[in-house]
Order: sequence, then structure tokens, then C-alpha cells
Amino acid sequence: MFSILCLYYWLIESGSFNIIDRLNKQMNINQEQLTIFKTVIETGSFSAAARQLGKVPSAVSMSIANLEI
Repeated sequence: MFSILCLYYWLIESGSFNIIDRLNKQMNINQEQLTIFKTVIETGSFSAAARQLGKVPSAVSMSIANLEI
């Protein structure tokens, strides 16, 4: 699953949104989860991502945990 999420990150960075939309539908991942994942990667921690996104760290953690299911 981690390699797929890394692919998502690369697709987001490259602006390949049509491919992202198709993958989202197949894997049942929403845009908010992708944004949270991308922010965690960029900031390096759940706490920093939460601050940047205006969320509590537990919400960020739960979103990432839901990607693992």
C-alpha cells in the first residue's frame, strides 16, 4: 500500500489529476485523505501536518490509518 501512496504523491506533484481520479474511484480514497497524506510527507510528521491543515493530530493519524485498510 505504501508504494501506491507514493505513486499518488508523485501523481499529485506532477498534476496528473485525471489518473488520480480514476485511482480514487478504484481504491475508494478521497481527495482529503490524499491531501493529508501529501502534507504528512511534505512536513515530515503528523503534528506538523495537522498544524498546517488546521486539524488535530489524531484526525491526521486516523486518516492515514484508514489508508492502510
